[in-house]
This record gives sequence, C-alpha cells and structure tokens, in this order.
Amino acid sequence: LHRQGFAFETWDVTGADVRHARRKRAVLEELRPAFAAEGTLSLYENRLGEANGVLAAWEAGCHARYLYRAIPL
Repeated sequence: LHRQGFAFETWDVTGADVRHARRKRAVLEELRPAFAAEGTLSLYENRLGEANGVLAAWEAGCHARYLYRAIPL
C-alpha cells in the first residue's frame, strides 16, 4: 500500500472470525433439519464447509483475519 501512495491502519479480527465460525457451525447443526425440509442441504453443506475450514486452519495455526483501512497520502 505504501508503494501505491497509501498509509494504512489494521485491526486483527481473528478472534471474532473464529467465534463467528464456531457460532455458525452450532447454528447450522441446529437448523440442519430445516435445510433438509427445504431441499437446501447444498447451502447447509457449503456454509458448514466454510465454518469448518476456518476452524481447521485456525487450529493448525494457519488462519488470521485482518481489517485494513487504506488512507491516501
């Protein structure tokens, strides 16, 4: 960003991302019967895969999420 003429601020939102993935997984498990009844198990599986992927990467020490705010110089 500096080479492109921007300063920046960052916030580490990894903890919030992991909490969100845990909550998403729990809610999805509760709602699985509703997804099945609607015929939308593919949506359920997609969202569950997202949550599981974040959690697996975090547990392996390979996941972080940052929010950047670019500020023109």
